[in-house]
Amino acid sequence: MPNNRDGLAERKNHRKVGAKHRLHLIAASACHGHEHALDCLYERLDRTPVPHRAGPDAKRLAKAFLRGLKMRSEPSPSP
Repeated sequence: MPNNRDGLAERKNHRKVGAKHRLHLIAASACHGHEHALDCLYERLDRTPVPHRAGPDAKRLAKAFLRGLKMRSEPSPSP
């Protein structure tokens, strides 16, 4: 018989994966396929520490989206 804790851990992991997938879909939609803008958005998220409270985390996410949207309106750097 499976351990209840194993099932709980599996459900939590599934929610994390689902949330990351939804975040990527929203980010890609907001950046309208501009790869540079999407890269800037994710770079901003990666460089900012994750707070342990929902309010500051939402602010961090909003700033990353703003960064991506600003980059979308600028010309992409040439490779």
